[in-house]
Amino acid sequence: VLDTVFNITASSISADLSADPGTEINEGEEVVITVNSDGDIVDYDWSDPSLDGAVIVVSPDGTTTYTVIVTDVNGCTATASITITVREAVCDDSDVFIPNAFTPNGDGNNDVWRVRSNFIDELSLVVYDRWGEEIFTTTDPTQGWDGTFEGDLMSPDVYGYTMTVRCINNETFSKQGNVSLLK
Repeated sequence: VLDTVFNITASSISADLSADPGTEINEGEEVVITVNSDGDIVDYDWSDPSLDGAVIVVSPDGTTTYTVIVTDVNGCTATASITITVREAVCDDSDVFIPNAFTPNGDGNNDVWRVRSNFIDELSLVVYDRWGEEIFTTTDPTQGWDGTFEGDLMSPDVYGYTMTVRCINNETFSKQGNVSLLK
């Protein structure tokens, strides 16, 4: 009678996924998904075969669930999934925000008046004084009006504006109105 001895390696493996900046993004944004595992991983098998590795960068068109099966050096596997929710672009008053007042007094709060949105691709913004003179214009969505004209701070008053944006979904939104410069 022959005795046979086998060495068996027992291992436990787990995995989870994390997303940066988070599991909810705006249309057109990227998210970095990272596999977190306590095992010595040798293989990452993603639900999307074009993906590979412990860290992936994705820009889904819509809400998508990503699943990975990780395999360790002993052949043990673990599965993890994460759903990335994509907020669709909206090109109207519900997402294109224009304050109706600002205080360019240098205190660090509301010193610059600008259009805010998650989805602006192109912008045309013009500010006028009460006589219709153009005193500020920009096509840069990150630039705002600091309340000056030709280097001088304008006096507290109500100023008119016209704004047209093209959003990342190719929709356009136009608005005209007034903004109050307060001290």
